[in-house]
Amino acid sequence: LPFLGILIFLVVSIYTRYYMRKNLPKLREENHAAITRFLEFYSLYVTASIIIWSFISIFHLVPLLKGRVEKKYLEILNTLANFTTLMCPIVLSIIRYRDPALQARLSSIWKGNGSNHRLLDNEGRDQVSFQGLLIQEVAGNIKRTLTLSTVTALRYLFQQRLRAESNGSSSRSIDQSAFSRTEEVDVNRNLILKSERDYNIQNPGDWVQNSRALEKHSLQPLKMIVYAPEVFANLRKGDYTYINFIESLHLMRNEGAIQKAGAAASGKGGEFFFFSSDNKLIVKSIQKSEKAALLNMLPQYYNHMMTNPDSLIAKIYGVYEMKFSTREEPLDVICMQNINVGAESTSVVALYDLKGSTVDRQELDEEAIANYIPEMRKSITRRVMKDLDFFNVEKRLYISPKLASYFVENISRDAAFLRENDLMDYSLIVAKIDLKRYFGGIPSTNNHFRFIPAEGIEEYSYNIGIIDYLQKFNVVKKIEIGMKTVVAMDPDTNISAKEPGFYAQRFIDLAKRAVGHQ
Repeated sequence: LPFLGILIFLVVSIYTRYYMRKNLPKLREENHAAITRFLEFYSLYVTASIIIWSFISIFHLVPLLKGRVEKKYLEILNTLANFTTLMCPIVLSIIRYRDPALQARLSSIWKGNGSNHRLLDNEGRDQVSFQGLLIQEVAGNIKRTLTLSTVTALRYLFQQRLRAESNGSSSRSIDQSAFSRTEEVDVNRNLILKSERDYNIQNPGDWVQNSRALEKHSLQPLKMIVYAPEVFANLRKGDYTYINFIESLHLMRNEGAIQKAGAAASGKGGEFFFFSSDNKLIVKSIQKSEKAALLNMLPQYYNHMMTNPDSLIAKIYGVYEMKFSTREEPLDVICMQNINVGAESTSVVALYDLKGSTVDRQELDEEAIANYIPEMRKSITRRVMKDLDFFNVEKRLYISPKLASYFVENISRDAAFLRENDLMDYSLIVAKIDLKRYFGGIPSTNNHFRFIPAEGIEEYSYNIGIIDYLQKFNVVKKIEIGMKTVVAMDPDTNISAKEPGFYAQRFIDLAKRAVGHQ
């Protein structure tokens, strides 16, 4: 039995070493420095373990040789077996010291720097602990694979929908059943490659580019549940004039964004927050409660968006449930419009998240505000700023009186819709755009509240929209309101979380104040 255990250990170890050595060249090529260093060390550790335990196994066969080998040779073999067993932990400990993470830890202890010891990687990036870098890189690789698979699957779905529309086979009318209809789609590499080849039959260059992008990264097969496909296809059709949904998710052009997907997640979804390379689409994960809120009000949402083309609500183009083989829980995802549709990121000089509240709604100190006001052409900060910052720095939105009235009118309709569906905690995003930073023309849209010229501030414009509007007024929010009110010791305190009726009216008042109507 002991020999069987050793044999299993050797087989598993040899396969582990083979697998690691096989993947090291690819990791070096993709410049995953932390993982490469760790696998190089661990490969050496496993190799040494294989050699040592092989010798121990051989020497411990000595008792089986009694009567067949002279006594003096048996004693030599016994001595070697004991020596090997004794040296095993010593040799492995010496090799263990070569572990980069252990070296960093011991070095920090000897130097008396505690946990402040840092290593520079080979690209000269900021110093970080090796352990943290390793964990971050592994998690980043997983998230990149997740993002690539999700984006690729959505591109595939949009290709299939476009093909069906061009063939006239997607003309199913939107009746009540369409809002609860679902489709299940299996997506894998071969299916993606075939779809890419068919889509790019007139443009082989794109086919080559996208197939290379797929070959360079892992692509997980997945099952998708597509919710209300005809409903969201109709919502997308209204924006075909300025969004090419397939090209926005072009794999090669989005490679940089996919690589960045390994960074810490932002937004309320918690998994990833992906911007398409042309800044027209956002693909983000959402909570189950948010998905439920959207699907439950989908008929009203569809009607509101179709009858209010200038709604400030950021339009959602699709809701999906992704089931990955490597992930226990399915991932709920939406594809939605980017408020800064088509805007180059370097042109956004100020970004505000407004709720109408005054409690904890300030990011800038007085010095930062004072230094900003004299020079309007400089970006204040890369941070997202809040209500008090907006009114201290910008004072108001400088738009024409006619558009200001139309803005308040549309905000009132949107707020009423959100109130009727028991939603709260949404935000008005205001992006200030420096048009001088554009090299091409201003992106076209079919919404009056994108790239609004700023009157009296030459070569500036605003992008305005409502985001994060899927939060129901539930028990958790009621408790949050109660706790914040107790902390403030004032029942009338203007905290951000409020019940839907109050929240909607405060939001309308915010819009009026922002354009100088209050």
